[in-house]
Amino acid sequence: MPISFAEASLPDRVFIPKICELLFLPPMFAIVDIAGFQEKVAQGDTLEVPRIVSKDGQKLTLDRVLLVVNGDNITFGMPLLSGATVEAEILGNTRGEKIRVVKAHKRKRYRRVHGHRQQMMKIQIGKISV
Repeated sequence: MPISFAEASLPDRVFIPKICELLFLPPMFAIVDIAGFQEKVAQGDTLEVPRIVSKDGQKLTLDRVLLVVNGDNITFGMPLLSGATVEAEILGNTRGEKIRVVKAHKRKRYRRVHGHRQQMMKIQIGKISV
């Protein structure tokens, strides 16, 4: 049974986050382009992204914001939002999963195996501002 905003007896500032929790959406989130990857972020989220800067504890400002959703207010850019930023803090540097690249030519006794581990950093999302 759908719930309409008109039937709600709670004030809007309390009711909208409850609806967002029911829909499994945070009350405010953004889609950000980080090193060529588009990530959906909300305040307090922890992400592993390709390494950009290598110092732990350093503050990072992500200005390539594609979309910001704040409750019912949806703001999107074509392709980027001007003036929108997401602040993040670097928690540490890690390495991604090992990828094995195998080259082989059948019937020629040619076999090569190369491994690769991507340099990653763990970040925690702070404030999202439009």
